[in-house]
Amino acid sequence: MTGTVATKETAAVGRILAEDDRRIAERDAVFNPFTGEGSIGHCVHVHIDDYPGYADMWLPETMMGNTFMRRLVASGSIDKFIRRWMKKALGQGVPNSKLREKVLWQFLRLRIKHDFPFWAVTYVWIRPKRAGTLVRFWLNSPQRKLVEVLEEMRLAHLPIRIIVLKARQWGGSTCIQMYIAWLQLVHYKGASSAIEAHQNGAASNIQLMFRTMLSHYPVELLHDVGEDYDPREKRWTGDPNVRNIIHVPSREMSIQVGSAMNPESSRSFNVSFAHCSEVAVWPDTGERTPEKLVQAVCSGILPEEGTLVAYESTAKGEDNFFHDEYIAAKEAQERGTEHIFRSLFVAWFEIENYTRPFASEEARRDFALWLWKNRNRNDAPDARHEPGKYLWWLWNVKGASLEAINWYVFKRTEYADHASMANEFPSDDIEAFRHSGLNVFNIYDLEALAGGCRKAVMRGELQGASDRGAQSLEKLRFKADDNGGLEVWEEPEVFPDGRVTDRYLVTVDIGGRWAKADWSVICVIDRYWMAEGDKPVVVAQWTGHIDHDLLAWKAAQIAHWYDDAKLVIESNTLETKDPARDVDGDQSLFILDELKGVYDNLYAREQSADDIRDKKPVKYGFHTNTNTKPAIISNLIKMVRDNAYIERDSVCIAEMKTYQCNDGVYEAAPKHHDDRLMTRAIGLWICMRKMPLPVFVPTPQTHASDLRRHVANEATIG
Repeated sequence: MTGTVATKETAAVGRILAEDDRRIAERDAVFNPFTGEGSIGHCVHVHIDDYPGYADMWLPETMMGNTFMRRLVASGSIDKFIRRWMKKALGQGVPNSKLREKVLWQFLRLRIKHDFPFWAVTYVWIRPKRAGTLVRFWLNSPQRKLVEVLEEMRLAHLPIRIIVLKARQWGGSTCIQMYIAWLQLVHYKGASSAIEAHQNGAASNIQLMFRTMLSHYPVELLHDVGEDYDPREKRWTGDPNVRNIIHVPSREMSIQVGSAMNPESSRSFNVSFAHCSEVAVWPDTGERTPEKLVQAVCSGILPEEGTLVAYESTAKGEDNFFHDEYIAAKEAQERGTEHIFRSLFVAWFEIENYTRPFASEEARRDFALWLWKNRNRNDAPDARHEPGKYLWWLWNVKGASLEAINWYVFKRTEYADHASMANEFPSDDIEAFRHSGLNVFNIYDLEALAGGCRKAVMRGELQGASDRGAQSLEKLRFKADDNGGLEVWEEPEVFPDGRVTDRYLVTVDIGGRWAKADWSVICVIDRYWMAEGDKPVVVAQWTGHIDHDLLAWKAAQIAHWYDDAKLVIESNTLETKDPARDVDGDQSLFILDELKGVYDNLYAREQSADDIRDKKPVKYGFHTNTNTKPAIISNLIKMVRDNAYIERDSVCIAEMKTYQCNDGVYEAAPKHHDDRLMTRAIGLWICMRKMPLPVFVPTPQTHASDLRRHVANEATIG
């Protein structure tokens, strides 16, 4: 080994170990739900001198709006608070245990209403995964991540709706059920709940958690302040008529359990909260479907504050209700569009138990060195190991610690292939639902490409004097609209002293006009920096469902706005005489010819010498067929691999992650789309192979010739 190589490796290992130390410190950071240190949400540090057990606390910021709390914090001690604010009760005496207990009880009542982790560790006893006696419910890291999302929705006064995709054994079901219990016992009197699982036994186990918790819950906390109660009262009772229901009379609420195996047991029950567990394995037999069961349980839950619906499950493939609902929520979050559900994924390396310590610091260093040296290897030693590149991806992209990756390497030997391991211990949500050798794009390359994705700076629609014809290109203006289909990352750039030729390129993939049809997509690519040997950039995109003729004119509007860009429309749909797809009948065949009469920078296919000799008419639009599709997809694979263009849309990255090659045919995976992807495939093919480089052409009376000086800020492209 040369000195230079050794020095580089030593430096790399040093950086890895330093970063690993940081990750371990972050993982092991103090979380104390009693004091509130390291807890969720926005917390405020307070000091109460004589608070029993600990004087320093980190309390939810929402507590500080309470008058009692502000006075207690300002007093700095319980005794000082009593002397200042309880003079009537104090009389001529001094603070005593009875008055202190009254203050503490008022503080406790207030805190449990604002601080779920504190309530959970103080009053919830659960049975651990491993055999043993009951333990306090001390939230682990993934559970805190889940509660953080739930609390964001609650504090925003939204209906709480969440879909949790999970790895195994971190207590997601327990956390959801106890959060519902907190809402029922502390926040909302008279609010009942339903628990639905894949089997009767699983549903009963979740209900058993609730009964166990209630059995140890203080009776006084089941009643409002000042309410009379019998300390010996039963905390819960069974239902004399319906076996699967228990009641909590003091809170005027009930808990019903049901299962996907017996959906009728879930009907005719008015609930505010629903917990649906292991939804991905609910049966789908036509008569009995997950959709029908969810409707039976949740249809009466209004989309308003004070309600909750939670679906949680491990993934079981893509062909099911849970997958569809999770993807819909995730894509809405990525697009920034409104959706009632929030999606949440918990990876295996976020679970504290999934780590394997090294025998020594030297062993950890050797592992870091091996990881660095094998970071680009695509081959694995055998079917029960992962290639070094995958393990490096876990480290460099996903943020797993070395101890976690060490655990993964060891655990992976139990599984004959990656798909089996990924099903139980997914590293991301794409891997959770599916991992197939059919995937077209390399996941590591996509992660690198995703680095350019960002939220659009503008969203809205272009409006002209008309929505079609020559007038559609007149009086063009951008109208901001949060629900508009046009996302703009960079506005068109026009120079006062000249024009850049062949700068912008607009490609169109035609979908359908119905909500469940494929999307129609218009993509704008800026080629400016190619003149300097740099990358083309996606700068705008329109997505929606629209009639084909109106789509063509909308594309022309966008192309005209972007300095009369080259306009390339995929013509397959327009040339298909399928009444189910051809919404305009025979007139669809003439859309491009009509458009050409108004917009002359329209892409036309190359004509052969015979076509020219025979004076055959020019065919406009790009035709995707068995010859052109493999070529444009191969080019796109290369562009992604080489990180040779800048992508802005994260949804396009998601399409690439699920794009397949089945028996030599490139296509979107079932229930997925490739509309954005195809605009890039067509656009980058033409961008790189069919268009000359951009050139700045000065207007008369100017002598500018240097392209570089006409760009305000190169950093805006990065």
